[in-house]
Amino acid sequence: MIYFPLKTRLTTVYTCFAQVHSADIEGNSMKERLSTAMESLHPSTNPKTGGRDPHSGRLLEYCRGRVKEQVAGACHLSGPPGTGKSLSVSKIVQRLNTWCRANSLPQCTQCWITCMHLDDCRRVFEHVASSLKSQQQLIQQIFTLPFLPLSRALLLTISNRGDFHERYIPNFRSKGWVPKQIVFGAYSEQDIIQVITDRLSNTNAIRIEAIKLCAKKVAAASGDMRRVLDICRDAISLAMREIEEAEEEEEERARTSGYA
Repeated sequence: MIYFPLKTRLTTVYTCFAQVHSADIEGNSMKERLSTAMESLHPSTNPKTGGRDPHSGRLLEYCRGRVKEQVAGACHLSGPPGTGKSLSVSKIVQRLNTWCRANSLPQCTQCWITCMHLDDCRRVFEHVASSLKSQQQLIQQIFTLPFLPLSRALLLTISNRGDFHERYIPNFRSKGWVPKQIVFGAYSEQDIIQVITDRLSNTNAIRIEAIKLCAKKVAAASGDMRRVLDICRDAISLAMREIEEAEEEEEERARTSGYA
């Protein structure tokens, strides 16, 4: 995690935001572009690229091979938080089904299981309170799916740990439960610049100097893309607030002058 005082963080990045074509973009036009940029930088927005082309290519090739041969498979994606693992899987599943339709192959039925979608915090405590043995049994049952006779299950698993299987599934190698491994490293400065510029390709509300500055700082600290998105959105929020405050001051001056 990158750390420096809030005002410094926003001001440093915002310095480049505030000077963006200020002579040509004013009032509502500037607000509209900043609003568009804000939406484009939201984590839920599906970008054109996740900056993980080599990793995605390997995963897509593996999945296509399994589906084409009508056999089961298992692939585990590991790496630090914010390195594009979940995004890559989401995009690959979409591309895989498109490829299946184009090649007259059966569509893949998807089933997503994630602890990030819990709607009640009490479930977390219930999960912690459950026995370790029960958890391991459940995990083992899930991981056996691709290795059952006549199975066509394609299991894609994601975790921050590279030793997930060794940690939760004792003797998994001796049982033949060995998935393909794809390791996601932290985003580099150039990766971050590519992802952010692609997300903002429909607006010029952010100067490239600001993107490069943010990319350099985060890449040196963690390479977490989610951190980059947060910093840029915070800077845009500050810019939008300043525009609104300027508009309110202008309206107030207009009212005051009207009474003079």
